[in-house]
Parts: sequence; C-alpha cells; structure tokens
Amino acid sequence: PGAGQASPLGMADPLVPGRVREARPAHCLRLLPPARSMPASERPLPTLRQRLAQLPPRAPLKAALRAFLRARRWHGRATGDRGVYRDRASLERVLNTSVDPAQDAAIQVIKAALCDILHAAEGSAAAGQRAAELDRALVSLLGRVATQPVMVSISGWPPGISATERAALVGVCGVEPDRISPTQAAWIVRTLDGQVLGGSTLRVKVSLPAGVRLPALARGDRDRSRRGGPTAWLPHLDDIGRYSLTPRAMADRQVADLCGTTPHSLVVDAFCGCGGNAIAFALAGHRVIAIEKDPDRVALARANAAALGVRLELHCGDVATLLPGLLHHHPGALLFLDPPWGGGAAGQGALSWSDLLQLSDRILVGPERVVLKAPSHFDLSTLPNRWRWRWRFESSQPGADGRWVVAAITCVGQTDGGGG
Repeated sequence: PGAGQASPLGMADPLVPGRVREARPAHCLRLLPPARSMPASERPLPTLRQRLAQLPPRAPLKAALRAFLRARRWHGRATGDRGVYRDRASLERVLNTSVDPAQDAAIQVIKAALCDILHAAEGSAAAGQRAAELDRALVSLLGRVATQPVMVSISGWPPGISATERAALVGVCGVEPDRISPTQAAWIVRTLDGQVLGGSTLRVKVSLPAGVRLPALARGDRDRSRRGGPTAWLPHLDDIGRYSLTPRAMADRQVADLCGTTPHSLVVDAFCGCGGNAIAFALAGHRVIAIEKDPDRVALARANAAALGVRLELHCGDVATLLPGLLHHHPGALLFLDPPWGGGAAGQGALSWSDLLQLSDRILVGPERVVLKAPSHFDLSTLPNRWRWRWRFESSQPGADGRWVVAAITCVGQTDGGGG
C-alpha cells in the first residue's frame, strides 16, 4: 500500500506517514475477566416494551403498536371515548415503564390484544373495541401516574462518599432526596437503582400510594452516560485513548495524591497507555518511568511527551515482567496504577483488586506510596492491607441538569513509613 494507506493486515500509522502498523494478534490483547453476573434480585426490572417483545405470541411489535394507535383514535372519534393512551408520546412513556415479572400474565393479555388489533380489518368496530379494552388493560396494569411530590430514600452508599458528593450525584439539594417531583424520582430510580459504586449496590425506594406509579421518562432524559466536556488534552490518541484519557484536572489531583509536596520524585507508571498520567507527573517536575505493552501506544506516548516538552523513560513490554526489576532497582519509587478496565460501568458487578490488576501481589512489594485509578464499580473492600487507604470519587463535569456521574475512584495507599 502507499503512504497513509491501510494494508489487509494492519492500519495506517497516524504518526509516521507511509508506515503501516501490524494488526495485534489476539494473544497480545489483555482482556479483563467477564463481569460477574448480578443476582436476580439486583438486576434492574425490564420495561414493558422488553416484556412484550419477549412474551408469546410472536408478532411484529412496532406494527402492532401502530395499529393500536390508529384503532384507538378511530374509536375515540366514533364514540367520544378518548382513553388514556391515544398518541405516540403517551404510549412511548408507558412502554418504557419498568414491570415486574409477576405481571407477565396481564402482559400476555395485552400482547394478545395487540395481535388481535394487528390482524383485524383497519377501521373496523372490532379493532376499535379491542383497542379500548387494551387501553383500559394498560391503565389497570400500570396504575395511575403520580402527580404529587413523593418520598425517596437511597441505601447502599459506599464508605467515604460525602454528603456533598451524594447530593451532586442525585442532583437534588440536601443529603437525601426527601419530597421531590415524580419525574425527578423516576430519573433517580433509572440511573441509580442497582448501580454498583465502590463495591456497594445502591438501592432506591420510592413511597407511593397503592395503584400509583412513577411517570416513564422521556427518551431524552434516559441517557445514563452523561460525560463531561472534552478531555483530549493530548494531541496523539488512539480510539481507546480518546475514551480513557484521564482528564487533566483529575491527573493533576493524582499527581498531588502520589507525590505530595515532595519535588523531583521518581514515579513508575505501570500502565502508561498514550501517556496522559505519566506526562502530568513529568509536567509537575517528577521523573517518570512508564511501562506499556503495546508498541503503537508507546509511540503515541513518546509523541505526546515530545509535543508537551517533557521526557519519559518508556519501556515496552509486559508489566508483570518489567515492574519487579524496576521497583528493585529504584527502591524509593512511587507507583501509579491505571490498568485497562473497559468502558462504562453501568450494569456491571463489583470488580475486585485481583480481577482489575491481574498481577501477583509479590510483584507490588516495595513502594511506600501507590495511587490506583479504578472504575466506579471497583470493590473498595478488596484493597490490599499492606497499605493504608483513602479514596476519592472522581466526578465528570456536571451536565445541563447539574447532576454528575462517578467517572473513576482514585485510591491512595501508603505504608506506615510512607509519609503524609
């Protein structure tokens, strides 16, 4: 292939025109263990849409729902009985309502009615009557929608998360959301109930009168991955780096966590990646030894360091092979750990220290101070007791609604002789 063109076995290198990077063989990729499956009691409830799609009889659900709306409108014009679910917006909201598997018998009745309407003659009295029955069945199944403020309580907060952090995560003033609007309560249930934070599973309880339910959220309010503004403060990144690069402000806090006020510390970054944290340490005046197993990412880290005017001592190889020797030859080194942990944490079970690092404890003997950047679902109770730990929940930049999400957990460990 010509300069800048990909070959069948690789892809064009963005740093060196004309150079083609070889595709990485599967055995060179480091994979995290599959997330533990949640117990059934901790899994979020399915939506009505999901259960209608899963339960028999089989039918094209979208076509059946369109037929229902047409029949419901026709019946309303003919009889004056407009019903509750007469437009797409109201139907979409009810389809996104969570349902209990114990309601499957009633949901199958609704599914059968949808099939009858789909196969009935359009505009017929039979289709209109069946649509009216289906409208009433939906109201009976799901109850009335709450319109008055409701009481909400949240349990399962991990240790060390402050009242201010809890309030920011919930997006409601005060330590706990007390009497809040039904829409706010529905948002909190959707985004927090069942989430694993610091190894603890959050549980949201809403006090509602009998026969009353929370409103379903509009489609635009259902995004759980609200990430803040751009974090790409380095010029050379691959696809993984564009997602996982530590934001500059967070990286600077982690520099202070590990090095404190001591100038010219020696830092070993065991999982360098594209160089974000390593460069932050170097910009603060510290000497940095960095390990990265992927030679393409080593090249990116080197290019980023040159672009920002700092020097990194880069080692390409497996951390389990290189780290013991580096720690042995540099007994006063401080250790920074940011292992690969994939994408978002929503719906994942707690991740332990051993599953996250996949390193023998013998390899990490020596450093008096260590900082670990971990995902929000990391189990804090699995931190090894050779260090005394404190941690901080790192937030994304708040969205337009003022709420934030936990982007990572910074864990700071030190031995009794490790200083402040």
